[in-house]
Amino acid sequence: MIKTSNFWMQDLLNSLDKAHFNPSLSSLVSNYNGRPFVIYGAGSAGKCVCDTLLKVGVKPEFILDSHANNLPSHYLDIPIYLPNQHHVEDSWKKEAIVLVCVIQGTEIHDLVAKNLTEDGFVTIIPWIQKAFSPEIIKTSLVEPRLENFQEQILLCAELFKDNLSRETYLNIMTACLLRCFDNLNFSDPEEQYFPTDIEMRKGYQSFIDCGAFCGDTFNKLVEKRGTPQVYIAFEPDYRNFSILAKCVDCSVPWDYIPKRSYPLFQAREALRTLSDELRTTKRRLPTTPSAT
Repeated sequence: MIKTSNFWMQDLLNSLDKAHFNPSLSSLVSNYNGRPFVIYGAGSAGKCVCDTLLKVGVKPEFILDSHANNLPSHYLDIPIYLPNQHHVEDSWKKEAIVLVCVIQGTEIHDLVAKNLTEDGFVTIIPWIQKAFSPEIIKTSLVEPRLENFQEQILLCAELFKDNLSRETYLNIMTACLLRCFDNLNFSDPEEQYFPTDIEMRKGYQSFIDCGAFCGDTFNKLVEKRGTPQVYIAFEPDYRNFSILAKCVDCSVPWDYIPKRSYPLFQAREALRTLSDELRTTKRRLPTTPSAT
């Protein structure tokens, strides 16, 4: 074990050491050799597991997701269904291995497992390993594991100089390394959105939101600082972006919002654009008095 005099770094190293005892997906496949696999969750974690299974020679039968209606019908030729709409025999369900790939805590996994059990599935395994990009999976000689990136994790940790940033980084990395998100917590929500130790001399008249999620920061911005004159949002997940677009629409009349699209992409693959309403990424908003 590597040791350091820095207490918070030592906690991170301890988590890295414990993470090596996490089971690998390839060992799981060996344990259930010949039985069909099903993935629950078509998000980044589910896609990561799907890519890894394919790498070790196992093709999942299908993917289940409660938002399947808003998703493409397939991922890598693997169909995506709503729960209870897969049309398979009960005898087949008893043989299937369902990997629940949702990066959430035990409470959510218990609820998903309960619903799957009621549907007739028997072997349900929570698999909440942090997702990797398809590029990393394809280029790795073996199954990629987060703990194998110890050097990069520690180098990133050295970038943080204040205690709050260190605490947040340690909290997130520990949850990802130990695959347990029950104790994942953050600091005061007000600090999360607008830290008091960052001076904003120019105010918030123009606001760029990188990773805008579903509009949580925008809501806080309007609530605490008023509506900015210019709001530019970048959000790669189109499900989150659709919620974000509706959030902005509810706050500002459409008459003030010219629709413009600025698709940004790096990977060399097909780019699927959405409707104007969902793919708008730059919106000029009217000025309103600051919230008091």
